Amino acid sequence: MLVALTGSAISPFSPFDMWEGRPLAAFLTRRFFNDDPVGFYRFYREVLLQETQPTPIHQALAQSKAFVITENIDGLHRKAGSPTIELFGSVNELYCPDCHSRYPSFLVLDGLPLCSLCYQLLHPNLVLEGDPVPMFKVASCLIARAREVLIIGSTLDMAPASYLPILARSFGAKITVFTRSLTQVLNYLTDLKGEPQPSPTSSEVKV
Repeated sequence: MLVALTGSAISPFSPFDMWEGRPLAAFLTRRFFNDDPVGFYRFYREVLLQETQPTPIHQALAQSKAFVITENIDGLHRKAGSPTIELFGSVNELYCPDCHSRYPSFLVLDGLPLCSLCYQLLHPNLVLEGDPVPMFKVASCLIARAREVLIIGSTLDMAPASYLPILARSFGAKITVFTRSLTQVLNYLTDLKGEPQPSPTSSEVKV
């Protein structure tokens, strides 16, 4: 099984980008959301809700039939058609913490988004700083079955994603790292034979 672990170099925004003089990472915290939901959703509208399209990298990964584990929250791998584990969630979805209903994120365009069933404030489907990372266990199960792991556009300096290549190597997977030239990724994927990847069973991985 071919697995790609991707990071912010192929995302339209990075936690190191700036907004109002501060890095985006400073706003992606549970404390900011809890203390100032109005300010958080203004940030969400102005920065995170961008109309973006998959890049050639996203498209090539989808065509290669690779399973993707991504640190990115832009939803572009799913949009390109890759089976994807989004470690830190997606900007495309909101949820109700009480009844667990799911909603599209464009509701924030009208102000504070509320659940239509129980009228609670909706939360972003994001892993904010201070939150656990529930999809890490799922990602670990997938990467343990990989024969090769492509690391694309990630410095892997953020836990828990930084542990995944270590886990893959312990199970004998080949690790291929692309950090300097993303053109190399396209060339590499083009050279792959595109052999079908085995699908995990529902009891193993849900993406």
